[in-house]
Amino acid sequence: MKNITTSYDGLFSFYYKYVIKKIIKIGNLNKETRILDFGCGTKQLEKILLSKNIINYDIDSKYSEVKDYENYKYDIIVINQVFMYMDSHEIEKFITKEKNKNKNCKLVVAVSKHNFFVKILKKLFFQKKISFVKSNFDQQLSLIKKLTNIEKSDSLFSNLKIYLLSFK
Repeated sequence: MKNITTSYDGLFSFYYKYVIKKIIKIGNLNKETRILDFGCGTKQLEKILLSKNIINYDIDSKYSEVKDYENYKYDIIVINQVFMYMDSHEIEKFITKEKNKNKNCKLVVAVSKHNFFVKILKKLFFQKKISFVKSNFDQQLSLIKKLTNIEKSDSLFSNLKIYLLSFK
């Protein structure tokens, strides 16, 4: 399996940790909230929130604490810059399945634009190439609007949008 996990080290660590803090704020996450961190990577959400109510799931088993997240109950799903690694069909299937499982579950989704400015910064600071992207910002946003209600949104440096969503 190719490693697509974001590195939280180096110069970009401040940016990525700031994203996690914005996710916590927009989702009103706390230690009592039962959270599925879908695409948890190195478990930064758990490290910052200091919660034991987080189910950490990642496609890379070295990061995932569970084999099948579907066997667990949660109030909110955090999807931090993960949809870009899924094509439109996979995103729609995921959202529909979660809606059918628990219509009251909320989602906090961070969607990166990967704009020109970010691509230049990554090249300048030798960050890994974004090569596994299957869907772009517009495709992801279109599905979000089609399948969910946007309750809140926030932007970060014109590169990232964070949404609090409920199912339609």
